[in-house]
Amino acid sequence: MHTLMTEVLGYEKYGVAGSDYGALVTSALGHKYADSIIGLHYGQDMPPGQFANERFWDLTDGAKIPEDASPELRAGLENLVDTYVSHVAVHMLDASTLTHGLNDSPIGMLAWLLRRWKKWSDKRGNFEENFPRDFILTQATTFWVTQSIGTSIRMYRNAVRYPWVPSHNRQPIVEPPAGFTFLLGDAYPPAVSTVEERIAAFENGLTRSSFNVVNVNAHMKGGHFVHYENPEAFTSDLRKTFRKLR
Repeated sequence: MHTLMTEVLGYEKYGVAGSDYGALVTSALGHKYADSIIGLHYGQDMPPGQFANERFWDLTDGAKIPEDASPELRAGLENLVDTYVSHVAVHMLDASTLTHGLNDSPIGMLAWLLRRWKKWSDKRGNFEENFPRDFILTQATTFWVTQSIGTSIRMYRNAVRYPWVPSHNRQPIVEPPAGFTFLLGDAYPPAVSTVEERIAAFENGLTRSSFNVVNVNAHMKGGHFVHYENPEAFTSDLRKTFRKLR
């Protein structure tokens, strides 16, 4: 990506934006090529090395729900695990086995993809509006005719087989100015129900120190798929982030 922007397209400086796995790419670029990057904007707060732990297949890293957890926190943690754990675990541990099954069955592959879109999106939103049938069928057809479902799954285990290696020990590890758009319909973080709580969860969380934060916003509308579920908010926040860099 850096070679494309600087050597192929000829930009001395560029900006980066991403969410989901793209947030990991954004962070890796921001860490290694900070001198060439004007700024970053994220849909999720994911520092580089996200899967660099002993229990790489386990989103909770072996943690149990605290016995004294409030009912809201317990429900939120259970929902977080129920939403994401099967996706990460099977992609990490049985990627090739799953690939053969999905490549062999277009119905099976469509069911797998649709489960993620429906489970990870905002339950308060209108799924059919955010993900029209033509969009779903186009995405699934692209995976099917190119037989690329396997490579999309393999990148999870490859993050462990070929782990991120720091280029320096400066702090924060992602140095360019960074902005964030958080949507409250996501299962992460658990037990967050207001814009203020979502921003506070980030400001007081473990990932905050990894970034040079200049802009943080949260919005009620939308879930995990930031660009699809609330593109207006993401675009507006991205513009605010880069205005702060002038």
